[in-house]
Amino acid sequence: MKKKEKTPRNDMPQEEMGGDPHQENRDPMAQSDMSDGSTEEMQDGNTSSEEMPDPNAPTSTADTSADDMPADDMMGADSGAERLISTRAKLPVAFSSKHDQLFPPMPVSAGSGGDVMEMMARSEISYAELLESQCGNTDDSQPVEQYDGTLGVTTAFVGQHQRPVGQLQWNTNLATIYTNPGNVAGVRWCTGTLISNDLFITAGHCFDQNAGTWQLPRINGTNTVISSAEIASVMHVNFNYQVDPSNNPRIEQEFPILDLLEYRLGGLDYAIVRLGGNPGATFGQTEVSDVDATESEMICIIGHPAGLPKRIEAGPVTDLHGNQIGYNDIDTLGGNSGSGILQASTGRIVGIHTNGGCTASDPNPDANHNHGVRISSIRRQSPILQNLGASRPSSGPVVAWGANRLDAFVIGTNSALYHKWWNGSAWGPSVSGYEAMGGTIIGRAEAVAWGPNRLDVFVIGTNSALYHKWWNGSAWGPSLTGYEAMGGTIIGHPRAVAWGPNRLDVFVIGTNSGLYHKWWNGSAWGPSLTGYESMGGKIIGDPEVVSWGPNRLDVFVIGTNSALYHKWWNGSAWGPSLTGYEAMGGTIIGQPRAVAWGPNRLDVFVIGTDAALYHKWWNGSSWGPSLTGYEFMGGKIIGDPEVVSWGPNRLDIFVIGTDSALYHKWWNGSSWGPSLTGYESLGGTIIGQPRVVSWGPNRLDIFVIGTDSALYHKWWNGSAWGPSKLGWEKLGGVITRF
Repeated sequence: MKKKEKTPRNDMPQEEMGGDPHQENRDPMAQSDMSDGSTEEMQDGNTSSEEMPDPNAPTSTADTSADDMPADDMMGADSGAERLISTRAKLPVAFSSKHDQLFPPMPVSAGSGGDVMEMMARSEISYAELLESQCGNTDDSQPVEQYDGTLGVTTAFVGQHQRPVGQLQWNTNLATIYTNPGNVAGVRWCTGTLISNDLFITAGHCFDQNAGTWQLPRINGTNTVISSAEIASVMHVNFNYQVDPSNNPRIEQEFPILDLLEYRLGGLDYAIVRLGGNPGATFGQTEVSDVDATESEMICIIGHPAGLPKRIEAGPVTDLHGNQIGYNDIDTLGGNSGSGILQASTGRIVGIHTNGGCTASDPNPDANHNHGVRISSIRRQSPILQNLGASRPSSGPVVAWGANRLDAFVIGTNSALYHKWWNGSAWGPSVSGYEAMGGTIIGRAEAVAWGPNRLDVFVIGTNSALYHKWWNGSAWGPSLTGYEAMGGTIIGHPRAVAWGPNRLDVFVIGTNSGLYHKWWNGSAWGPSLTGYESMGGKIIGDPEVVSWGPNRLDVFVIGTNSALYHKWWNGSAWGPSLTGYEAMGGTIIGQPRAVAWGPNRLDVFVIGTDAALYHKWWNGSSWGPSLTGYEFMGGKIIGDPEVVSWGPNRLDIFVIGTDSALYHKWWNGSSWGPSLTGYESLGGTIIGQPRVVSWGPNRLDIFVIGTDSALYHKWWNGSAWGPSKLGWEKLGGVITRF
């Protein structure tokens, strides 16, 4: 950790599927009790590993084939759709030294005035002169693409999380709109972060009508500063404003601000704007945490200090009080205002940077700290964040631990585990290759990602015991081909979920058909490494589990009467009891599928005895259409549905029709597409179940097994299906279970 002596300073600028749909058939089921079970010991299984054979003369799974996938602090200058960052901002006035929000500084240097970068190049001003928010005698921040990994986070972390960071800049045409445009045209103003494809979170004071010594535009014919909403409308956001490893400027991309959606709600210094042009499709987005960071935990701030190209700084949390999060070892300048405060362990936003304040003489309780607004405080006030939620970690044979990242786990003909991944630009180890991971496995793999660059994989061995392996960001544990034995005698497949960083909950069915549970709390397995908590019931098939928020679990199972049953963990106790279940009616074929698109929201999909799809939902206060009723959604379906949500009030359901093709329906927030009982055909001749994952808003990736036993892939990029609506990308392999 860096150590510095404190010196005073300050931060804002100073800145239709085949088949006729049946009529609704929801035979209500006997609401029978489910009995408890007991645990049994499990033995270790063998591990082995071989090359995964490729198919010979495979039969295509689709109508077409596809090529390989290519896979608060402010400041300012020129605008343009794409422009070199050598186009710099004019900085007119003087640094403020008082403890307040950071607008970009206005240096009183050289009569020539002008661009900060040019002034530095002419030695008219040094970078150190800009450090009104520096904590100590030296500035430790580094350009993001030149970062050397010495500040407490890895270079990979910075590489992954810098892209969604953008810079707010005033438009250059203010004089054509206002008779009194002030002196901010083209000024690079603040920093912020994409939290969806078009939502951008920053500091509220970036849109205040009072900007210190800066003169803001006035309403024509008056001396009144334009409103905060209008201020936002005459700004834009630049992405890619940074230098490469050789110090050459990258080409910026500019996106307009369409709406100021939230501004200083609850008196908190934050704002959320909507951008045009779908920037998240190019630059990704950053997850917003459900919970605060803790004191001494490492955090990172990526932003545009003094309007400069993007830089990174990191250090520990040194203070948490009220609505504030403080840090006295992270240098920030005017222009950093609005930067997301990133939790190093997860990469999620745990606060919004707003102020400087590294001064021992300050009487305020946050003295000696640069600080921001903690995320828990913002979440309590923000309807957008409450609906957006922190993206729940994905689980299943295919998972996504971050934007533009996919990991798929399959079982080969030798019953060993195999792995392939998409790193944002290419498939690894190759388009058709797989990494051998050993084992002799019964059934399919279950993987879960509780954070960036973290994977946990659970399988059943030939002795019916549970086994575990994990990726910690740099290596597989306990080894590439080894597994941790976790005991039990298990029927069917495990299901795993993560409701937060470093938290896992695993559910299995025992030989007595009862439900069993084990959990990882961040330091140890409970109730023990090889023990399980008995949760009762007489269950058919595998459990389904979903989490809609921190310390919340909902489990759905099918009883011996083919009805749906539900239990939940509310943070302190199981409901309706540890071994009890809520009866939810229905006569169900196969396994239920559940998803949560936001806090206190659940959607459950099942197949009825007529092979049609049925739906029920929890809206936060009651089940719809009723506790034991279901909404009829048509279709003639083979196997189980697959459901995913890529954002608030959005659902995508995928099923296999009687012609073995893939079909799709969706909820767009107001209606079902293509209709309540209709389906969109996506082609293919598919064996088994589709697997679907979403790594970001308006993004879907679908994986299926073709008639040649190879893996196939298609994707939705926000505007079109790839490689085509009916086509598939072949990913090789001879796969037995997926």
